[in-house]
Amino acid sequence: MEPPGAIGWPGRGRGRRGRVGGPVKEAVANGRLTASGGRPTRLTALAAARGVTEDAIALAAALAQPWASVVLSGAVTRAQLEGNLAALTVGQVPTLSLAEAPDAYWAERAARPWH
Repeated sequence: MEPPGAIGWPGRGRGRRGRVGGPVKEAVANGRLTASGGRPTRLTALAAARGVTEDAIALAAALAQPWASVVLSGAVTRAQLEGNLAALTVGQVPTLSLAEAPDAYWAERAARPWH
């Protein structure tokens, strides 16, 4: 059994297809791709169409990466965990092009209030 907050497969250091891989630690961008994080409209629309939360879409996209050996959800409440586990039901996720420049990401992350 995996620790709470981890969704993934066994294979320390190897992706699911046997290639060298690693863990995905910030699949929901430190909360920015969740209900409390000011998520992008395209992500919200896709989540609504699939009947899941935005974090489930983000985690499904991370799980689909062949190099990802483990995807950490970061869930701390039962409701978050249940929403995150819905990622396993999402299926294929289209490319949403949500990437941003590293400097912008880290600046916004640093400005987030941490509770």
